[in-house]
Amino acid sequence: MLSQLVYFSNRGELGPGGILRLVDRARIKNAASGVTGVILFNRDYFLQCLEGERREVTETFGWILPDPRHTNVELMSVRDIEQRDFPDWTMGLLTPTEAMTTTFRRFLPTDDFPPQALTGESAAALLKSLRDVQYTV
Repeated sequence: MLSQLVYFSNRGELGPGGILRLVDRARIKNAASGVTGVILFNRDYFLQCLEGERREVTETFGWILPDPRHTNVELMSVRDIEQRDFPDWTMGLLTPTEAMTTTFRRFLPTDDFPPQALTGESAAALLKSLRDVQYTV
């Protein structure tokens, strides 16, 4: 059974180039376990979607919880899915761009990207929409 898990967290200490190291490591681990997904990163928050077999997604989330690069981790949703939204991404990285501003405004009440203003469902929809914007510009 495929599952999709969405969470957000406050950005912990990353250091220079830290987001790229985090994503590179996630891609290696996720490829080995069959997990796919995407992470949206800004100066304050991570918003991430993980997809795959339930056990692997749960294990991956278990590695994230104690990771000091993520603080105040909040689970938004876990649901069974029939197909993946990010099947080709072992871990896609989205960073807000000017082209994405219109998409953010469709989902969020402010440009500040407060992920706590989203539901799990709207967070997953936002990530899919941002994926589409990023790869069509």
